[in-house]
Parts: sequence; structure tokens; C-alpha cells
Amino acid sequence: MKNVALFLCFMLLLFSCVRAVHLVLQYDNRIPTDNLKVWFSQVVEELNELFGSEPDVNVLLKVEKKTGIERRGWMRAKGRFYEIHISDSTTLYETLRHELMHLYLDAWARSKGIRVPLWVHEGLANWFEALETRQSHAIVFAGKTPVVDPLSYEYYPEDRKLLGSYYFYITDFFFMLDGVYGFHDEFGTLLKYFAKTGDFRKALERLKKVDFESVHSTWLFKVRFLVSLGWIVRWGLWVVSALLLMGMALRVYIKRRRLLYEESGDSGSDRIDREANDRGDFTA
Repeated sequence: MKNVALFLCFMLLLFSCVRAVHLVLQYDNRIPTDNLKVWFSQVVEELNELFGSEPDVNVLLKVEKKTGIERRGWMRAKGRFYEIHISDSTTLYETLRHELMHLYLDAWARSKGIRVPLWVHEGLANWFEALETRQSHAIVFAGKTPVVDPLSYEYYPEDRKLLGSYYFYITDFFFMLDGVYGFHDEFGTLLKYFAKTGDFRKALERLKKVDFESVHSTWLFKVRFLVSLGWIVRWGLWVVSALLLMGMALRVYIKRRRLLYEESGDSGSDRIDREANDRGDFTA
């Protein structure tokens, strides 16, 4: 009986140490990946805390050195098997956070039988990616043009310029949503409401009684105003600089003309004095 109890304790300890997210790693030897497994474990632990559980999935993580590509990373799902590709080694940690949030959100949505729209998937992935490193930035100077409303896109923008703006603004929008609704501290509750309603907007409104459309329209007005202000400031600086240069050039020109005039006036006086001396015209 004692041996059976010891065996059961051993098996319980063994299973408690086994991770549900099974990782297989493939990487290019030219890319330094010493910290990759440590980062993976850290991010998984952080996501487990957010979601309240760990999905039972297999993950093939490929880190490859590629050039001339538009995406730093991407994920593909086939049932319980997920394939993550990372192609930019300079943003390895950030991209890992981004793609793993996609993985957790997809696995959670499958288990609940609900659809997660693109703006929620990318918004949460970008928010989680920048959660540790984000610094407040003034859109007035950093804002991209044209301004993109992420909620108006069901699929990714095909235009590369618009795609860059899409990622920029959806990140800013979700940090604003977190500031208004505080979903970071109540992420599990948010997911519970999301599963019940099937609508992320309604889930946020249940979390805190604030109208989502009002928050969205306020944010959209803010970014459009700040980007326009940034455009005015940048062009204003160019105009002011140009006017200053023109003013300096005009001042130099006037000064040179005045000197030339004074020099020509002195020469004329000397000539008149000489002519008067030749004629004997003197005045006392």
C-alpha cells in the first residue's frame, strides 16, 4: 500500500512538471537562439496567467534567416498542431510574444466554438507584444499617414503602406482600450464575457460600463487630430525655416547694396572736388 502511494505521488509530480505546450525547435545556425527556450517558457507562463490555463498543443517553432520578406513572423494552425515561423532575428522576443498570443487566442476560441475577428486577434497580439517594452509616444510626431481605422478591415490591407499603418494604429487603439477598460488585470473575466456574448465589444462593455462606440470614435478623432497637428507642425517648421533663410538672405542683400551705394557716393564726391579744384572754384 505504501509503495502504491509513493507511485501515485511520483506520477502526480511527474505530470505536474510536464508542459501542455509541447515545443519542437528548428533554427538557422547563423541566428543566436541561446535565450529562445528561456523566452518561450517565460512567455508561456505569462500567457497561462492571463488565460487561466495552458492549451494542450504541439508547437513547431522555426527560426529562419530570410531577407526581402514583409512579415517578421507568422503562424499556421492545423488542429492541435501549430507552426510558428520567425524570420527576423533582431525582433525575436517581440515576435515570439506576438505569435504565441495568436496561438493561445486561437486555441481558446476553438475550445469555446467562437470566432475571433481580425482586429481582436491582431489588437491583442500587438498589445501583448509591446506590453513590456512600450513607451508612450506622441502620435503628433510618430503617427503614420494615412490614418487607418482597424475596425473597418475584415481582412489585412493589401497595400503595404496601409498594412504598416494598420499595425501601428491597432496597437495604439488596444493600449487605449486597456487604459479605459483595464482588461489586463481582468483578462480572465473579459474572456468569460467574450465566450458568453461572442462579441468582444460587448465583453468590454460588461467589464466596465463604458460605451465602446464612444471610446472608438474618441480615439479615432484623437489620432486624426494629432496626425493633422503633426503634419502642420512639420510643414510649419519647414515654412518658418524657409522664411528665416529668406530673411537672412534679404538682409545680406540689402547690406551689400547699401555698401555699394555708399562706395559709389564717395567716388562721386571725390570727382566733384577735383573738378572744382581745376576751375579754381573755392569757397571760404
